[in-house]
Amino acid sequence: MVESVLWEGLTRQQLQDLEAVTDPELSRSLLSEFMGLEAEPDVRKREILLDFHFYNWAFCREAAFSIKKSSVFMELMRQTLERDTRGPEDYNDSTVSFAAFKEKLFIHAVERPPRSVSIFTRDDAHRIVDFVLDAYYRHYMVYKYIFTGKVVTTLEMQLPAGVEPVPMVTGLADMEMAGEVSYPAPEEAEA
Repeated sequence: MVESVLWEGLTRQQLQDLEAVTDPELSRSLLSEFMGLEAEPDVRKREILLDFHFYNWAFCREAAFSIKKSSVFMELMRQTLERDTRGPEDYNDSTVSFAAFKEKLFIHAVERPPRSVSIFTRDDAHRIVDFVLDAYYRHYMVYKYIFTGKVVTTLEMQLPAGVEPVPMVTGLADMEMAGEVSYPAPEEAEA
């Protein structure tokens, strides 16, 4: 069975609504609503996600994609970003991620039922690859840094019962910084 992403993200009606809009700010507003970006609590992340989806949509418009092609492309990009930022261990390497992206893209660029369906032409696929390399993979590590959860390790040390800690020896430099050491004023040379 074909693993097509057609209509998985944006619906036909949502894409028609987006196509009818010429104002970029209204397009951004609709994309934010349609992609469910209001659920993101961090405003900065929400804005970055909105830019990501907006520029993907702008590419669809520039390439004069049909609603079907736009649906597939927007969902491929959403899934790629989601997969790449799922965790620090998943897709740490952009080459592995790009290979997975190309595999998904070519499922939609070659007519070989039941394994794939031809939604994109060969020229479309080349154009998509060029755009994705330039717009997404050029900034791959930035997306990873922003959206991948950080791992924080806290280390606590406990001494075994009955063992007393050894007092730290304070160095002379530390004592000088704390003002605990004073030196006699240098005697002025007698004339």
